[in-house]
Amino acid sequence: MIENNETESKSGVSAVVIGIVVLLCCICVLVAGMAGYGYYAFSQSAPVLVTSEPPTDNPLFPVDPPTPAVEPEVIRPPVESINGETLQILETTVVPPNEPKELACRMEGKCDIPGCHGDHCCSACRRRY
Repeated sequence: MIENNETESKSGVSAVVIGIVVLLCCICVLVAGMAGYGYYAFSQSAPVLVTSEPPTDNPLFPVDPPTPAVEPEVIRPPVESINGETLQILETTVVPPNEPKELACRMEGKCDIPGCHGDHCCSACRRRY
């Protein structure tokens, strides 16, 4: 009988703890929902009254008339004056082939990749074997 009371009290305490945890979770969901709604409501722009003339009767915040936008002028040098050194460097530079196994060996030092042995291997791997 005493054992039965202890089991009942433990299950009662467990039920109370579970109830409190569920209640706290519900409160957190409610607060998160309210915060999301508040963010949504305040992030919307307020409606603006569109008139043909800007308001000028506010003495605290006078409104300056809008300035017309000036289109920028693009100044380009003549083609003959551009130095061809960069183009020459790009044309004469040797770009190594994009072999994944060779790149792994050369850049990461991982040369023990299956299929990377013998004549089909990169030069760095051949030096290791």
